[in-house]
Amino acid sequence: MKIAIITPCIKCGGLGSATQRLFTALRNENYQVFLIDLSRKTVKVMYSYLNDLKYSIRVINAVDTMIYLGSIPYLSHIFAKLSSKKVILFINGYIHYEQKEALKDALRFLDVRRSIVIALNWMLFLLGSFLVDFFIFPCYGTRENSKANLKKSVVIPLWLTQDDLKVLETIRKNSNKPKDTVRIISYSSYVRSPKLLTTTDLLKLAQILRTRVNRKIEFIIIDPKAPFQRIGNIQIVKALPKQEFLKLLASSHLYIDTIIDDELRYSTLEAMALGVPVAKLVHTKYWNKLDFKYELFTSSVKEFINVISNYVNNVEKLYPQYSDAVRHYVLNKRLWIHIKPLLLEVIEKATK
Repeated sequence: MKIAIITPCIKCGGLGSATQRLFTALRNENYQVFLIDLSRKTVKVMYSYLNDLKYSIRVINAVDTMIYLGSIPYLSHIFAKLSSKKVILFINGYIHYEQKEALKDALRFLDVRRSIVIALNWMLFLLGSFLVDFFIFPCYGTRENSKANLKKSVVIPLWLTQDDLKVLETIRKNSNKPKDTVRIISYSSYVRSPKLLTTTDLLKLAQILRTRVNRKIEFIIIDPKAPFQRIGNIQIVKALPKQEFLKLLASSHLYIDTIIDDELRYSTLEAMALGVPVAKLVHTKYWNKLDFKYELFTSSVKEFINVISNYVNNVEKLYPQYSDAVRHYVLNKRLWIHIKPLLLEVIEKATK
């Protein structure tokens, strides 16, 4: 089978990671895969539409299936359907909420060009609801908030590869943690989202912990859009190069997952593979959708603060136990070998 993967940006955070892992996985399963990166020396959204018309359409007749990442099925998916090709769409994030908020900002600043792009996104997504053969979501939270045709959808969680494990294992073996300080790290944004604990939320949490624990804490928040700040024992830093981020992650005693639905993002899976315990606050609506639960996962804000405080105060005792628990989960549930049967079944099913 010949497949084209179309991505808005192969170097953009989680989307880039998803693209690269999917491309590598399908290549390793002996599919003939074409990768089309619409960013092509630019990150301007309008140019990505032009690149789609320029590059994606060229491969339509050479493939059986078009797989789009990034929530929007670009214009080429219409031509693909007219050519009787199958179309699969990976949806990341709360697409309706994100587009609605983006439109509000565009109208507030009278940004006509951005408003046009958002309107085009909406049109393509709504059209895709009828034309796309199959929707794939990384979690139930994203699925329920997409308003897509759920009869043609499936939840397939994110995964790590054997190559990921080799890199992570090398970093883990060479990492050192601060001896007199408990290092906590998290990844978030000041941007308000119903899916996310924001940087503001994390700052409040850090201030509460400072009054609840009897240990010295170093709290590092990675926020790609925030300026560097140091507030007492709290640091806010911009996005780090991948290797630097993983080394910092491996040197930490705790990683806080800021997504509050059932998704476990790539950085969370990487933390688990490194043996770094993960704390996660989960909305009650999605608590029963989790396939992994332990002491640092909770659906109560009060309990979330309590379990983190208790862990920090007893880190020497609890770290080995929690470290083993998260590593065991990733190695037995979230590698490509565990995920591939379902994903390959979806691809085969969509193409029939």
